[in-house]
Amino acid sequence: MSSNFKKTPFGFVPPNWSLNPLHSIVERVTEKNENRSENVLTISARDGLVNQKDYFNKSVASKNLSKYFYLRKGDFAYNKSYSKGYPYGVIKMLEKYPVGVVSTLYICFRNKKKDVNNEFLKYLFESSLWYNEVRMIAKEGGRAHGLLNIGVKEFFDIMLPFPTIKEQQKIAAILTSVDEAIEKTEQIIEQTETVKKGLMQQLFTKGIKHTEFKDSDIGELPVSWSVIELSEVVEILDGQRKPIKKADRELIDGEIPYYGASGIIDWVNDFIFDEPLVLLAEDGENLKSRNLPIAFKIVGKTWVNNHAHVLRPTSINIDYLEYYLESIDYEKYISGSAQPKLNQQTIRKIKVAYPSELEQNKIASILNEIDEKLISEKKGIEYLNSLKQGLMQQLLTGRVRVPINDNEEVSS
Repeated sequence: MSSNFKKTPFGFVPPNWSLNPLHSIVERVTEKNENRSENVLTISARDGLVNQKDYFNKSVASKNLSKYFYLRKGDFAYNKSYSKGYPYGVIKMLEKYPVGVVSTLYICFRNKKKDVNNEFLKYLFESSLWYNEVRMIAKEGGRAHGLLNIGVKEFFDIMLPFPTIKEQQKIAAILTSVDEAIEKTEQIIEQTETVKKGLMQQLFTKGIKHTEFKDSDIGELPVSWSVIELSEVVEILDGQRKPIKKADRELIDGEIPYYGASGIIDWVNDFIFDEPLVLLAEDGENLKSRNLPIAFKIVGKTWVNNHAHVLRPTSINIDYLEYYLESIDYEKYISGSAQPKLNQQTIRKIKVAYPSELEQNKIASILNEIDEKLISEKKGIEYLNSLKQGLMQQLLTGRVRVPINDNEEVSS
């Protein structure tokens, strides 16, 4: 490494950067809520500090919020729970709301230094640069109940690298611009998915350019359409499914997707099917919440467990079938309350709106075009996230320096 850098616990950083213990930069927040706010927050690694009900679709907080920590916008919270991809927990800044409350299991703090940019601090904690410091203070064998055993004092003693305030601001501005691009792309995806949902409803009830309609068992449909049962247009291959225990899957790790109720859950080195098929979830909470796909197409060599029905289309466009099954409400078909289930006898009787082959192809083509746009935008998100990670690694260590003009005004 060049002599222009100095060695630190984070690797080499520029010589004019300072190393500071966290306690010299921030102050701990232990202010109690005293029932001022009901905005209970939880930490999402992806979305930051978010409303608990919005995140879990329910409240998991205690009824008495008076002892919860009271946070203001710009404050930070550290969740010591470790998870895949986040071995030392997650630290996030409160951005979405003016105030909120969090569990006292979190370590909370706020910036107290005028020469430390809050956005820079946010990105420092979004990176993995602080992991090594926390790794050294996490007590061995102290991972009870999914929480790292890290003392509060030891946490506030971790060392962090800081450039000058102007360079902090410039770095934060660059990373913020990437975040803004990510947010705009996410909005495009959300809008496109809303359009797709409305279009599916229109296409599966009104079709394309029809003017005459009739009543049917599933509502008003074009006169030329018929209503059939699912069993009339698919062959159900559930008898060929075979679940594999996780421990056994580890012994046959490979490149062939292993599917469950909502998509790929693992990879194996053997296959059951090698053809285009549609999977329809058999059980699980997702049948009601619909947070993940219920019906989806699989192609090529695949292995499917016993949590998804396997459908081979016989006289229906496979894409039309996939979209149609994903569009309908399954509430009347679901049995079981503790564990919602779509049994095979029931799915055989699912009513399907059945246009001509030509119109099925046209409807599938329209929806495929929208999916191609969604795939393109999601790839854009992946690229931007990868770009952001690379920039954080380079900018937050000074490997790439940003030009600073003493007369330049940089937003804080």
